[in-house]
Amino acid sequence: SLAASVKISDQGRRNISDAVSSLQIADGALDQISQIGQRLGELAAQSANGALSDEQRTALNNEFTQLSQEAQRIASTTQFNGQNLLSGSSQTIQAGSDSQSTSQIQVQGSNATSLASSLSALDIRSADSARAALD
Repeated sequence: SLAASVKISDQGRRNISDAVSSLQIADGALDQISQIGQRLGELAAQSANGALSDEQRTALNNEFTQLSQEAQRIASTTQFNGQNLLSGSSQTIQAGSDSQSTSQIQVQGSNATSLASSLSALDIRSADSARAALD
């Protein structure tokens, strides 16, 4: 019936709206992780300077470690409706009135969780390890 078709279309619009909200949340989290990544690069470049003392590198490494942990926290806790948005999983959004692929939108998530986890293995306590972190 026409009334049923309208209700299904309305639900499809709500589903798309939810998907847009989910993408906006993921985008904000990825932006924060990107900003952290830029700062980590600055810290590594600074620590790679041979003119720094061990104490200065330790201070830089402490900030590096804290920021790495913050990137991990953001990546592992960014959720929408209980679903982790940055684990690399995909979502299928039902936008139309049937089960055909033309009625669905496939959204592939970004796997920022594994990227953020790899940061924890890095340190910049020495000029050599700082140079390695820049790679």
